[in-house]
Amino acid sequence: AEPTGVLAYAPGAVARVPDSESVERVLFRLAAAEDVPAFRAVAARLGEWARGAYTAAEPQAVLSFDDLVVDGDGFAPGVSGWVVVRPATGPELLAAAWYRFGDRLAGHRRHPWPPWLVGDDLVSAWLGMSGEEATAEVLKRGRELADELAVVLGEAGAAKAGAAETGAAEAGAADAGVDLRTALADAAAARTQVTELTGHIAGLERTLGYRDKQLRVRENRIRELRDNVRAVQGSRAFKVAMLIRKVAKLRNPRQAARAVKRRLTRR
Repeated sequence: AEPTGVLAYAPGAVARVPDSESVERVLFRLAAAEDVPAFRAVAARLGEWARGAYTAAEPQAVLSFDDLVVDGDGFAPGVSGWVVVRPATGPELLAAAWYRFGDRLAGHRRHPWPPWLVGDDLVSAWLGMSGEEATAEVLKRGRELADELAVVLGEAGAAKAGAAETGAAEAGAADAGVDLRTALADAAAARTQVTELTGHIAGLERTLGYRDKQLRVRENRIRELRDNVRAVQGSRAFKVAMLIRKVAKLRNPRQAARAVKRRLTRR
């Protein structure tokens, strides 16, 4: 791959790589297992390492999780050797790594995040796990670096071939007045919208299910409390207690006793 206006190759950025598992593989495995706490812990370690040892060793080296391996409690960069031409901040380099990870994760591997959480939103969540704020500038530069790395590594070839085929088909359909590019873009947007809406509906259904369950539990609890109240009110002890309470409220107990006695005598 040839250097571009965004990235350049620096042999000095290539280090000895430990014989261990790549960070990308670790994250793929945790995502497939839907182990979000463990994934979050690795993301936090990545953020601490990127802000410390990585930035100190090679501040402008492009960070890529498939070229980063686990080295004890830390991490070690691989043999990529690509650095940015225009200086980038640590959060921007980390955002690029998360964008690249998301591109390689999407559509091929299982993960625990809802289908409507995609693109910038998903990368923002991962950056938050790493302890970085996902500002608009950070996300924009991170996306640019991730795309450029895909180009220099030849991973964008399939996309370019697909675009060429689309262009040829569009040219063939031009005489018929068909804007194939617009139609394909509309279809892709519709598929994305359907996926997002489907995920949103599933989330609402799940929330409604939880609320229905809570309401049933509360209703059963209210019924139990009402039954307990009726049982207490019908007991002899409660009736005696109410009688004692009424008697205690009398201002002249002797007069009340004489009145009760007169009634009993008349009977």
